[in-house]
Amino acid sequence: MLVHIDAEADAAHSAASAKLPLRAAVLSDLRRVGHDIPELAAVAEVTLHYLNGRVHLDLILPPERLPPERLPLLSERLEAAAAPLGYIGDIRVLLGYPRSQRLH
Repeated sequence: MLVHIDAEADAAHSAASAKLPLRAAVLSDLRRVGHDIPELAAVAEVTLHYLNGRVHLDLILPPERLPPERLPLLSERLEAAAAPLGYIGDIRVLLGYPRSQRLH
């Protein structure tokens, strides 16, 4: 398990981020609002960044699942689907393999 903490200089931003949902709720919400986006089922790894009162996501897809030129459009579709949640920031879709499959 990897825990990643983004440093925030402003205490007000930290307080806003503290009220955000935890990982399980974020992922559940994302699956619910993205139910009609088939690429979401292929996500191999998710990293959440709690920053400035929003949750920003990095989604890792195996390279064989999507051509690189389609990544920006997929990010836009996911961000649009997640917008009604009100707490999701940027969603970056990247190509790669989960940490468990990477060479050490």
